[in-house]
Amino acid sequence: MYYIHEYNEKLDEFLNLLEQFAGSSMVLRKNFNWRMSKYSQILRQMKKRVDMFSEESLLKVSDDDKRAVLEKLNGDVYTELKDTVRRYVLLRLDSLLTNGQPFYDHSVITVEHVLPQTPKKDSEWLVNFSNPDDYVHKLGNLVLLIRSKNSQARNYDFNKKKTSYFQPKSGVTTFALTTQVVQEREWTPGVLEKRQETLINLMRNAWDLHLTNNRSSPNNGDKNNNSKKSIYEKYFINAARGANALGTPVSNGFKVFKGSLFAGSVSDSYQQGYVDLREKLIDQGMFITKDGGELCLVDDYIFSSASTAAALVMGRSANGLAEWKTASGELLRDNG
Repeated sequence: MYYIHEYNEKLDEFLNLLEQFAGSSMVLRKNFNWRMSKYSQILRQMKKRVDMFSEESLLKVSDDDKRAVLEKLNGDVYTELKDTVRRYVLLRLDSLLTNGQPFYDHSVITVEHVLPQTPKKDSEWLVNFSNPDDYVHKLGNLVLLIRSKNSQARNYDFNKKKTSYFQPKSGVTTFALTTQVVQEREWTPGVLEKRQETLINLMRNAWDLHLTNNRSSPNNGDKNNNSKKSIYEKYFINAARGANALGTPVSNGFKVFKGSLFAGSVSDSYQQGYVDLREKLIDQGMFITKDGGELCLVDDYIFSSASTAAALVMGRSANGLAEWKTASGELLRDNG
């Protein structure tokens, strides 16, 4: 309102900038005090007539935060983002797919999985997906529905599921995101990965998640080659609760190496998704317990993102880009 009153120009561009800032803050779980302080600083900048579209503007999302947002969006969105945030991201994507601002007048909008969370052992899902855990909670595997349906239908094979679970009786789905899936003939890793890439690129463009100081720019010459090489270096975490781990970025996430030590206990505010993954790895025999209570990884394991890996290693929520570092002290985010 202050911007409209004092400036009243380039309003669409300003609202886009504001939405980029607010959306990124939600994904990164910036707390209330941080957000209120930031908005207060932005208002003070406006009073000083600082150009909100300049590099000085506090509305501009930093490169570090852009990298962190992209990592979150490429990670296990369903478990790593709060319910309200993942619904916002999916609704935002739905509006981008329709090239407009659709109005949804529904009391309940739910986020559902295409590849189900618990596929039956004799289902086609396990024929198509040898490692379903690598895909199930990804952005590309999620759709929107206007209401909860028969929970048993969630585990149907794809062709039956899309007609009996994703489509209403009228045959017309409310959401473009869901229509995309209904139009597919099959649901395989290749189809899901292609959709994931499309959705990530939509968000990258909508929220301007392009890096202003991108080390992988083709115009950087030899520096570009050094950057690509350095991102695959080994990174470590040495922290409280016995955490002492070594890992490296890989194409589909972040690999933590065999012999790494994970925290023997977790914080009181540990996210439920991390609790579930930790218990799952313990049940699968991926750890042996050391004398000090810390957990030793018995084989290499690829986590969906550097932040998930860091959170499991440290026993608390963590930004992997700021926690993993090389022996020379470089943070993972510095080599992105």
